[in-house]
Amino acid sequence: MKTFCLLLWLGSALTAFASSASSAVSTVQPQKAGITLGILAYRPENISQQRWQPLALYLQSRLQVPVTLRTLSYKKLAKAIARQQVDFVLTNPAHYQLLAYRYNLTAPLST
Repeated sequence: MKTFCLLLWLGSALTAFASSASSAVSTVQPQKAGITLGILAYRPENISQQRWQPLALYLQSRLQVPVTLRTLSYKKLAKAIARQQVDFVLTNPAHYQLLAYRYNLTAPLST
């Protein structure tokens, strides 16, 4: 049930974000090609990918933009954030605190 609520909330939050962002973008400026969602894989990455892929497909259908899902280990997720290769991150609260400290991240959407 907690997972379903998290998925429902995350889908709603990203939909609202994309809607407000697209309305704020002028027609002169090109929009970003898609969204990259980085998810902490606390299980093997291929298993996590299978588990979270339905969320990416749902967001893609609702937002009408490509959604790339990247399930990554702690180390790989940190590297992706440092290289600005992900737009949104789904991780645990303690890991977020560490990442926010290291990479000067802005406030989270939810904790």
